[in-house]
Amino acid sequence: MMTLPRMLRRALQNQFNDPTLRLVHDLAEYRVERVAGDDRLILTLRTPDKFEVSFAISDEELSALAAAIDTDASRGLSQLM
Repeated sequence: MMTLPRMLRRALQNQFNDPTLRLVHDLAEYRVERVAGDDRLILTLRTPDKFEVSFAISDEELSALAAAIDTDASRGLSQLM
């Protein structure tokens, strides 16, 4: 299952000679759930066409992700203004 996205990314990068290109999907919803009997969370991301992927993530990793999103969003807004 993970081979197809990797193949698509490489094909795009090779075709346009740009290592930054990748296939991007819109995000329709996300869920964060506590794992029973574990100190990790489940982060689930879903596209509008119902493609869904889930990740086990610690509280620290989730905080780091939130900080990175906040930092990148602030940078993006400042560049637009």
